[in-house]
Amino acid sequence: MWSYYKKYFTSIGIRCLSIDIKGCNGSLKIDLRSPVDDYFYNKFDIVTNLGTTEHIYPLEGQYEAFKNIHLCTKKNGVMFHFLPIYTEEQRHGAVVYKDKFFTTLSKLNNYEIINMEQYDRKRGDMYWCICFRKLEENEFTIRKNKFNKYIESLKD
Repeated sequence: MWSYYKKYFTSIGIRCLSIDIKGCNGSLKIDLRSPVDDYFYNKFDIVTNLGTTEHIYPLEGQYEAFKNIHLCTKKNGVMFHFLPIYTEEQRHGAVVYKDKFFTTLSKLNNYEIINMEQYDRKRGDMYWCICFRKLEENEFTIRKNKFNKYIESLKD
């Protein structure tokens, strides 16, 4: 899926950098469960999470992954998350993001919510479509218990 977006962004003049735990399709080999190199901090105007973080397990890795997204995004930059909503018909990934997760994430980190909605791909596949603006160059929340409150592991 990512290669489609990367090809499109590149065709309209947007420079792209992609990461993958295995380094697939020309991506940098980076595990989001560990801190990324500080070289990447505050480097990106747009950071996309197009069906990635729901695969991060164990649950403790979720905190580090969203922290990495936060740290890599510039002040006034945009974070775009497109993630599946778990239903009985659609079981995808290692975790479930509950309804209050994204509003809580926004409050804990002082993000402006540009858009937050549930999206139906017309096949019964439901997705979260969330777009945040990072309003300040701040540290990611240290309140892990509040962050994890609205994420549920499917593997436990």
